[in-house]
Amino acid sequence: MVPTRGAVVKAEFVTHVGYRVLFRVLNANGKPVPFGAIAAIQDASLADSGIVGDRGELYLSGLPEKGQVTLSWGENASTKCIFNYSLSTPESESGLIEQGVTCH
Repeated sequence: MVPTRGAVVKAEFVTHVGYRVLFRVLNANGKPVPFGAIAAIQDASLADSGIVGDRGELYLSGLPEKGQVTLSWGENASTKCIFNYSLSTPESESGLIEQGVTCH
């Protein structure tokens, strides 16, 4: 079936209720993780991911209160790191939480 002009079409979207967080991710040496690193949330119910900005910024939404994120920017073990987070920080008026983390 093809909708015609002016028709209304029902669409379903997968949504996640949770926190919106801007992480500032540093490596063990205190430097930002590489630009373009891919983030994956370690939660079977979430298939979310994000990309790290040029100063270690990582925005993720729909996060549970606690969890683990894996970052990778290459093929071997030295180009991957993991950080745990706990969102006990109060939200700002915008609903965005900002949190600094160290990735090991």
